Amino acid sequence: MLFKYSGYTQNGKSVSGTIEATDKNEAIAKLKAKSIYYKKISQSTPSILSKISLKKKEKIKVSLLATLSRDLSIYLKAGISIVNCIKLASNQYSHNKKVASFLNSINTFLDEGKSFSTALEMQQVFEIPAFYKQSIKVSEDGGMLAEVLLELSNFLKDQEKITKQISSAMAYPIFIVFVSVLMIAFMMIAVVPKKTSIFDQMNETLPPITQFTIKTSNFLSSNWHIIAIFIFFLVVFLKFLVKTNSRFKYY
Repeated sequence: MLFKYSGYTQNGKSVSGTIEATDKNEAIAKLKAKSIYYKKISQSTPSILSKISLKKKEKIKVSLLATLSRDLSIYLKAGISIVNCIKLASNQYSHNKKVASFLNSINTFLDEGKSFSTALEMQQVFEIPAFYKQSIKVSEDGGMLAEVLLELSNFLKDQEKITKQISSAMAYPIFIVFVSVLMIAFMMIAVVPKKTSIFDQMNETLPPITQFTIKTSNFLSSNWHIIAIFIFFLVVFLKFLVKTNSRFKYY
């Protein structure tokens, strides 16, 4: 179950949020373990729409995951337990509700005695890459969590750097293609139809390529709005496939 709470920390700071527990007494016990004095606590009853939205995990940003991995690695190498590491990280991201919820959810599972890899698997806030979770699981079994977290951080930073370089390299060619298509479309729709009257007065058989150009221009001029709507829905459909189908995105 999910419980909403509001209360105060030991320092007198007002806090509020949600906590997972089997019943209200367990939720209160978990708040006490976190040194939170609750003022109000009640079971959360989300609507149908919110339940549907909770099922869909948001993909975590590579830069965020890299930074978190680096910070956790530094804390662990300083001799801090993983539970306290997550708490320290949570304090740093208190201004970001999404990240704070992610870290608090992990902290809840850690308090229940679950491993870090299991907590990453069970949390419902962010979608974590499979290779990352598997690496954490192996490193926990081998007692090398701090070292592996640092390696993962470096790998993710390199991956993000390569992605940005590819995007930068593709920006100019895409711009040129886009402008070229607009120029050709403008010529075919606005300029060519004005010149066809000249060919009509000549009463001569036109070359096949010229006839093809005129017919294409007439078709675009008559159906440009239908073509524009088709292109719009095609782009939307392709973007949907890229987000939902990993194989299509790869190709």
